[in-house]
Formats: sequence, structure tokens, C-alpha cells
Amino acid sequence: MRPCRKLIPSAVTLAGLGAGLAGAWLIAHGQPVAALFVLGLGQIFDLLDGWLARRFGAVSDIGARLDWSCDCAVAVAVYVALGCWAGVVLAALLQALTWSGVTSSPSRISGRSGAVVLALAFVALGLVPASGPLDFSLRCSLGAP
Repeated sequence: MRPCRKLIPSAVTLAGLGAGLAGAWLIAHGQPVAALFVLGLGQIFDLLDGWLARRFGAVSDIGARLDWSCDCAVAVAVYVALGCWAGVVLAALLQALTWSGVTSSPSRISGRSGAVVLALAFVALGLVPASGPLDFSLRCSLGAP
């Protein structure tokens, strides 16, 4: 097998990271519907990278950790865009536990899917602000509409 083929899954992982971060940026800038399409594309990349790694015989611990780290980065970005600061803390804690060796391998539940589902729920309920996440979190903490 060509050595370049073993890099394809990691490239797809990084493309998924880019799509996830772009989706979070769109949420933060008041484009929730476009954000959901871009986040959905990121989810497809996230599913595809593991399949490609198995298909090309490129499964590795570093690839799994790269995938996990990208998933956590997307989850944190979406939580920040939505103003859900508790989600940021949880994702950071899970990331620290994984990299510190407390868990032997990255968990199968990364937080990316949860963040995307939360974004979908916020859009469906009309809770995504056009003004940005900071203003939204301040309004929620003050009890303002």
C-alpha cells in the first residue's frame, strides 16, 4: 500500500475539524441554519475518517487521539457559540483525562455529536441569538427574554 493512503483518514479528520469550527462560527454569527448543514458535513467526515482508517489499514493510537481531540475542539467551539459554558468545562475535562492516560483509549462518545444535537435543539426552539453567544449567556443569567 502506498504510504500516502495512510494519511487520508487524518486529512479527513482535519476536514471534519474545519467543518465543525466553521459551523460554530456560523452559530456565533447568527446563521444557525447554515451552521447545521456545515456541522452535518463535519459529522459525515467524522464517520468517514474511522471507516477509511480501517479500510486502508491505517488504524493507530495517534489517529484515534487526533480524532478525539478534533471532536473535543468542535464540541467546545459549539458550546462556546451557544453560550453553554458547562459543556466547555466537561469537554476540557474529558480531553485532559484522555491525554493524561487516566483512560486507556479515547472514549467512543466524544461530545461532538452531543454538541451538534444541542445546536439542533437550540435552533429548533429558536434559542440561537443573532447577537452572539456572550449576549445570549448574559441574557439567560439575568433572566431577560
